[in-house]
Amino acid sequence: MSAKDYTYNFRLQVVQEALKPENRNSISYIAEKYGVNAKVLSRWIQRYNEYGEEGLKTNWKTKVRDQRIKELERENAELREEAEILKKAAAFLADAIRK
Repeated sequence: MSAKDYTYNFRLQVVQEALKPENRNSISYIAEKYGVNAKVLSRWIQRYNEYGEEGLKTNWKTKVRDQRIKELERENAELREEAEILKKAAAFLADAIRK
């Protein structure tokens, strides 16, 4: 099987089995049982732990990147607003000092 042949449901099933308490130290066994490379299964587990079920979908990178872009745009807007407030405060204080 190539990486593209693994469905989301298959990846989820394998990861959930690998994360069961009784299987935590058996990643290579679980990988062999399902015909998956142990390194691939480890990556799936890492993505699952970091991003949840979204990390196992084929388009997870796009969704994570889009989410990060939205966060950065929101942060950028807040910083621009704060910078504008600081400019106005600086101008107000400069006027007050001149008087």
